[in-house]
Amino acid sequence: MRKYPYKHLVELRTKLIVELVLKRKPVRYVEHETAMLVLDVLEALRNKEISPKEASRYFVRIEYIIDLKMAKRMSEDFAQMTAEAMLLDESGTKYGPDIKELKRLSLKVLSR
Repeated sequence: MRKYPYKHLVELRTKLIVELVLKRKPVRYVEHETAMLVLDVLEALRNKEISPKEASRYFVRIEYIIDLKMAKRMSEDFAQMTAEAMLLDESGTKYGPDIKELKRLSLKVLSR
């Protein structure tokens, strides 16, 4: 059994999302996998498998590779979800993410 199972899942899912974006797969796949990534990252944070700074970097990387054409097709919920997730490195400060809202947004994206 892996010592850090969620960290491993986060890394694999991030690679998949990057591949989906670069291969221009349908937006709903990118949104769905990113919503799953949010839940995996939150669990990894809870288990202290990754740091808040590391967690934030996963979402910054995804945002960075999404071009304008793809971004225009993304849902508003997706945009809000990734914006909150990129703030994970600010956890515990007044500028930090609202974890309950982040979970709500990810579940909303997954429900479509």
